[in-house]
Amino acid sequence: MSNDVTEKLLKTYNLPIDAIEIIETDLFNYVPTQQFDLMLSSDFIEHFENIPLLIQKHVDCLVGGSKLLITLPNPTGYKWLGTT
Repeated sequence: MSNDVTEKLLKTYNLPIDAIEIIETDLFNYVPTQQFDLMLSSDFIEHFENIPLLIQKHVDCLVGGSKLLITLPNPTGYKWLGTT
């Protein structure tokens, strides 16, 4: 998530800067020291073979009742931009 997006998110929802934590890490080797109530993984899950394990590693980082958002790239997204 870019700094611009992060700043807009904080401003839109009137959140303090310490309301979110961005962690970039090797998820397969990551041992969380805390659990999270929201996790976003953007445009990378399709690069792995063991998707169920990858999703479970995400879930292991979440507290009960949390949200997990996984996005995938849209290979035809360029059409929305009017380019070829």
